[in-house]
Amino acid sequence: MPQDITNAARVQGRFHTQMAQRQRATAPAQRPFQGLTGRGPLHVRNRYDCVVAGLLLSAALSQLRMPGNPATDAGAQPRAAGRSQSSLHNVGNRAVQHVPSAAHWPPGAHALAIPMGMDWIGGLAELLGTQISAEQAALELDIAAIADATRTAQARPGSIVARREATNRARLDTIAGQFENDGFAVERQPFNLTTHTLFSHPYRTSGQNLLVTLCGRGPVQRTLMVLAHGDVAGAEIGSTGSLDNGVGVGLLLALARHLDHTGLPDGTRVQLLVTDKEEAGLKGAKAYVRDCQSAAACPDVALNLNILGYGNGISVSGSADHAGFGDGDSPFANGTATVTPAEAQLERLLREAAADVGMQVHATPGWTLQSDHVAFQRAGLAALGVSGMHEADGAPERALQVARARYLQAEARVTPSRYDAYLAGTLNQTESIAMARDIQASDTAALEYQALPQSQRQRRIHTAADQPEHVDIRQALATLDVVRRTVDAWLALPSRHAHFYADSDVPA
Repeated sequence: MPQDITNAARVQGRFHTQMAQRQRATAPAQRPFQGLTGRGPLHVRNRYDCVVAGLLLSAALSQLRMPGNPATDAGAQPRAAGRSQSSLHNVGNRAVQHVPSAAHWPPGAHALAIPMGMDWIGGLAELLGTQISAEQAALELDIAAIADATRTAQARPGSIVARREATNRARLDTIAGQFENDGFAVERQPFNLTTHTLFSHPYRTSGQNLLVTLCGRGPVQRTLMVLAHGDVAGAEIGSTGSLDNGVGVGLLLALARHLDHTGLPDGTRVQLLVTDKEEAGLKGAKAYVRDCQSAAACPDVALNLNILGYGNGISVSGSADHAGFGDGDSPFANGTATVTPAEAQLERLLREAAADVGMQVHATPGWTLQSDHVAFQRAGLAALGVSGMHEADGAPERALQVARARYLQAEARVTPSRYDAYLAGTLNQTESIAMARDIQASDTAALEYQALPQSQRQRRIHTAADQPEHVDIRQALATLDVVRRTVDAWLALPSRHAHFYADSDVPA
């Protein structure tokens, strides 16, 4: 369970005042039980809910046994049972009266005074709400469900390749079920794609993206897409894909619930896309971009969420940064792409939202978040990538990306046909010398790339270290707050300002 469960024993009794206010304001028969915070019901959907509920109840009941005062613990005479001799403990910003313990309580312990006629269910709900919100519980349950589907699929017999495919299908099926259980229609979008390996060898691949669409009334005038990949890498060695990318998908689910509650302005649309095979080279995102461009139905701007619930801030990767990415489908860019007004606008809103919640946005010059938004950017579509990061991760990740680019560019000069001719001895002397030099350069670049250390973040993903309990849930919730504020701000923009901003508004 998350660290908040272990801290629950320190919750103090702020709920008394809140319960008194609720009892005065609302008759018991008219007051619905609103989960942990009053923001909405916490649905008991599966066994994870039951486990969380049981642990939370245990933590809450522990509040009935509070530490005694030092004098009693040091051997002072205990108070006589039944005497009305009270002590005051500072609880939050106020004092709560405690009564002496009965004989069966441990020495030095006090029982928390519970007013007669108190609404126990409501009080328990308020107590739990001081530590764990319904939103947090729902996010943790969503991440746990995706992790559980990953473990279950990996436990089945079959080759590594077969289990990898089965695991990604199980994750996407689970994610679709989570949306559908909350009442959202999921459009399953199977795709077939002609693509290339990292070294440009062509092959065919297939998969399935998931799309959830939320619309305001009237004809659609503008569309924002928020996406996260649903597949996993490293499941065969124990990864549950929680940081990469169960949290990102969990934030999509939370955003869907939020928008379903608030509604969308007329003429606006938000699309939530869960992509397949991001870990295999952004294949699902590339297929989506191909199809949306063919249908002239691409979003105005897209926001990609990847590797969240980690770090002491976030990184933002825009079109000006994608030159550091290259693969068999798209070579490394020369220079940087033009940042469109729509993308600059979204980044401005994102940075303002981060400032509002106190979230640091790390400066990452020369670094690229190598994820699905790059497929949009390479097609000329406005897109941003957001990821959790420690400031110490930036330098080693940037060095690795530079070394990777150097290696891939050196390897690209050793083409298969030229290499075969070199081995067969059919090249002339000049060509043979040049080929030997290119092979040596490629080998040297590969060794230099492999010798570089990984960042702490890279060591946490694609391995057995990527588990639900390693998610920093507070950081994940703070990022959710940033994303939600960004989306709300984008939706609130007047239509005539939805796409264009003055040059002074473009972030430096």
